Amino acid sequence: MSTEENKAILRDSFEAIFNQHRVDRADEFYGANYLDRGTAPEQAGLDGAKQTWSSYIAGVPDLRATIVELIAEGDKVAVAWTAEGTHRGELLGLPPTGRHIRLSGLVLYRLDAGRIAELVAGTAPMSSSRVGDPAGKSTNTSTERSKALLDEVRRLVPEIDQLDRPRLFNFEFAHGPDQRQVTAGADRIYPGAGQITVHIAVSSRGAWRLPCTGRTGGEPCTRIEEFADGSTAYLRTYTVPDTVGHAYDVTLVKPDGTGVSVSSAAYRPEGAEMPDAPLSLDRVLEIARRITVTP
Repeated sequence: MSTEENKAILRDSFEAIFNQHRVDRADEFYGANYLDRGTAPEQAGLDGAKQTWSSYIAGVPDLRATIVELIAEGDKVAVAWTAEGTHRGELLGLPPTGRHIRLSGLVLYRLDAGRIAELVAGTAPMSSSRVGDPAGKSTNTSTERSKALLDEVRRLVPEIDQLDRPRLFNFEFAHGPDQRQVTAGADRIYPGAGQITVHIAVSSRGAWRLPCTGRTGGEPCTRIEEFADGSTAYLRTYTVPDTVGHAYDVTLVKPDGTGVSVSSAAYRPEGAEMPDAPLSLDRVLEIARRITVTP
């Protein structure tokens, strides 16, 4: 398929699924073995993606998406998008608020034989208005806490300033009254090539996810470290699938059950003119131990 044909597939899929709300047409655009490695790697393939799209449409029944820019090279298409609508149904476990919301994001897809085969890299959606319940709990929105985390990240991670035109982000995600995650970081997408990301999150008890386990059958940890204050760090390093780029992930679980997660990764195909992950495994651990913002 040509790059123009691949771009047309993305345009048509956005129109059908997010504007016409025809999630049932997803199989026309997505491969049966579709994989999301970027925004929601825990999803169960295309069926999981359909469930996620349906839940957003149910929560925002007038949802409309706009493609801001499409850039394609080879079998990959980068999409900058915005979406908006009214929060009239349950959304991410939160009751309807009647508020208008606006989201934006940036994703990189790989296509194969006329189908979207993989979301290889992406950023979590940014929101310009509150989505939370009337009590003020919010999801996917910039808050004072997330802005404070971004300030701390910029102070602790000078490597961000060495990136070429990085995009900074910060937002807070609340899933119910007891689970909250505050996120900040930076990323850089190289159109037609790949993406590098530095991602930091502080999470309330039970809202974090380990990058690896010490148990048989899970992703093996590169190492597990225990500290005098009772914290435990789970560290994993690996080569990003189908690339020569590296990823370094750590989750520091504190004695009170809260967690700090730091990752540095590069989706860097062989021969791509772009840097590798900007932080080493020891650096992501050092940063995790120095973060002071709480969820």
